[in-house]
Amino acid sequence: MSSETNGTDPTNLTAPQIKMEQALSELQSSLYAPEDQASILGQEYAFDKVNELSRINHSPAEITILSKPIATFIPPSTKLAPGFLTQKNIKLDDPTAYTGSAKFLRTTFSRLKDKIEPKRALFNAALSAAHYGQAEYFEGYDGNGRRRDFTLAETVDDEPGSAVSIAELKGMAKCMERSAVAHNILTMYGVTSQLETGRLTIMKPDGTQSTENHAFLRITQLNGEEMLFDVMNPIYVDRKDGSRDAKPSLYAIEAGSREPVTAELIQQKRGIDGLQSTVAANLTFEFTDIAA
Repeated sequence: MSSETNGTDPTNLTAPQIKMEQALSELQSSLYAPEDQASILGQEYAFDKVNELSRINHSPAEITILSKPIATFIPPSTKLAPGFLTQKNIKLDDPTAYTGSAKFLRTTFSRLKDKIEPKRALFNAALSAAHYGQAEYFEGYDGNGRRRDFTLAETVDDEPGSAVSIAELKGMAKCMERSAVAHNILTMYGVTSQLETGRLTIMKPDGTQSTENHAFLRITQLNGEEMLFDVMNPIYVDRKDGSRDAKPSLYAIEAGSREPVTAELIQQKRGIDGLQSTVAANLTFEFTDIAA
């Protein structure tokens, strides 16, 4: 689907729009395919795109909690450092972390494609695919910290530089690997994304406060405006059946700014009067200093 077909002047497209046009063209066969073919085509695209982007990557050999922003696809050869010297690194070596996102992309795009222009529909579908894709892969958000520490603990029998597969972190994933997988999903679907590191301060309504190292995403929208995507801390919404949905936490930020970002983490609880929004915590995101 060309820009001319959509009535868009290609000379006026922003860089994010150009990337989205290209992704839309590459994804046409799976996005517009009959339902019985869409799933296979979507997974094939994701698998092939991961291999393609892994071959041409320009990512560093290691990403730590003090790394500069990463704007390229993060391949299996890049190691993620979880933050403690006594823990093994993590590698993004399981392609099913990405192929599972295809169904979320297709579902959201199909719902939006007749309501908004295709590029915007794909952008929103990619956000949905990144959020729900990583959440499904890592088996939700109720992680087991003690089991994670055991899995990542270095032993005397480990080879120097050994790394744990993300496939072993299901049910216990944290911000670094969640953000890295979501970043890669967004990248393969044409969204301009950066993996950011820094610190997060959480102030709860009861006055308790905690500060921790954190990884999150900076996303550029099609109009050039930017959002912070906190993959680790979703917005919980009560469903009518008593279950909970975890929706993506997205916060508007000033384009290019590295000043701290404050935001309210909202949760929606269902009462006798329907859904009611409350502030679960006040958040302050600080970006790693990249001036050096």
